[in-house]
Amino acid sequence: MRYVPTDLSRDFPFAAEPAFDVITSISGIMCFGNTAQFIGRCAARLAPGGLLVVSNDNCLTVRDRLSYLFTGRVRRFRLLFEPDEGNHQLVQHQELKRLFDVHGVELKRVLYTAFYLEDLLYVPLAALLWPWQWLRLRRLRSSTPHAHRAELFGFRSLLHRHYVFVGEKRAE
Repeated sequence: MRYVPTDLSRDFPFAAEPAFDVITSISGIMCFGNTAQFIGRCAARLAPGGLLVVSNDNCLTVRDRLSYLFTGRVRRFRLLFEPDEGNHQLVQHQELKRLFDVHGVELKRVLYTAFYLEDLLYVPLAALLWPWQWLRLRRLRSSTPHAHRAELFGFRSLLHRHYVFVGEKRAE
C-alpha cells in the first residue's frame, strides 16, 4: 500500500504512476476553482472498481435554508468574497452526484455526518419540510434511481452538516 498526497485540482505530478484504488477529498471541493475538472481528474486516475470518497459541507440543511432566506448566505460562505478567499465554490450534493455520473463514477453510498445538539432546534421544521420534499422526489422525472434519491435527500440531509459520497469507478 502507498499513500501519495497531492492536489488533484492541479496537473498531476505523477503521470506515469499506475491507477489508484482509492482517492479521497475531505471537505476540499469547495476550495477548488473547478470542481468538474477535479472530479474528472480523480476519475481518470482511479482503477476500474476503485473508490472515490468525497466529503463536503451540506448546504441544504434546514439551518442553511433559513440562513439563506434571512441573510442571503449559507454555511461559511460570505455574501461577498474577497480575492484571496479560499472557500468560494458552493457545491451542492446533487451537482456532485451529476459529476460522478458524467465521469463514470457510480455513486454507491451517501452518508450524512456532523449532527450537533443545537441542530435539534431544526427537527420540527425538518419534519414539516421532509414530506413535501419526499413527495416531490418521488414524482420527479430523473435517471437517478429512487434508492439514491432517498439517500441524497433523506430526512438526515435536512439536519446533518456534512455529507460523504462513496463512488466506484465503472469498468471501461
